[in-house]
Amino acid sequence: MDHVKTYPKAEDDTVLMDWKFSFTPNDTMDLTERQLKNKVNPKIILEVRIGKGMISKGLDVIVEDFAFSGLMRIKV
Repeated sequence: MDHVKTYPKAEDDTVLMDWKFSFTPNDTMDLTERQLKNKVNPKIILEVRIGKGMISKGLDVIVEDFAFSGLMRIKV
């Protein structure tokens, strides 16, 4: 979590927040020597669909060494 913003002027029965987050799996600055030794790089397999309906084919795409960040609005 990088940042949380709340909206106190929202309706009485509503909680509204903005969450800013980021994920950097290869950040090794705070790891100990033992943690560095046991570290595993994450991999995600995405499936890309080509075609329509019955005539379609799924292709696997492996993504590794990635980082992402985002902004999410939560309303409860």
